Amino acid sequence: MQTSNVQSRIQTQPPLFQLLQSHHSLKDQIVNMAASNSAGIQTLLDAEREAQKIVQKAREYRTKRVKDARSEAQKEIEDYKKEKEEEYKKYEKEQQSGNKQAEEKAEKDTQQQLEDLKQLEKKSGPGVVDDLLKAVVDVRPEVPDRMEQPVV
Repeated sequence: MQTSNVQSRIQTQPPLFQLLQSHHSLKDQIVNMAASNSAGIQTLLDAEREAQKIVQKAREYRTKRVKDARSEAQKEIEDYKKEKEEEYKKYEKEQQSGNKQAEEKAEKDTQQQLEDLKQLEKKSGPGVVDDLLKAVVDVRPEVPDRMEQPVV
């Protein structure tokens, strides 16, 4: 019975009161929607913060990987450089030993030729000196077989 009493009172109330009452309930709905939207907005903001954290971690990881890759590449370059320097030193040493062997052989050949010349000098040295002295001291001028006659 009381509900019918309230209804009869609402119906007998002036239209302004009904308008205010409907406005109040609309306001409550808007507040509820705003609170609901606020919670949704807060959820979106939280999700955005989380996404920013994930992106930041990904950037840090990428930066770390780039630095690691650079240092690894630098290490590989240094290792390669050391390897090539060792190969060069080995090659240089082989060439020097080859040159040294050639020098030793040339020196040995030169010494052998000097010894041969000394032996030859001992055998024919005095005769050569005598022949040179004869050629210088005993000059025999000879007229060549073909002589051109002066033209008058």
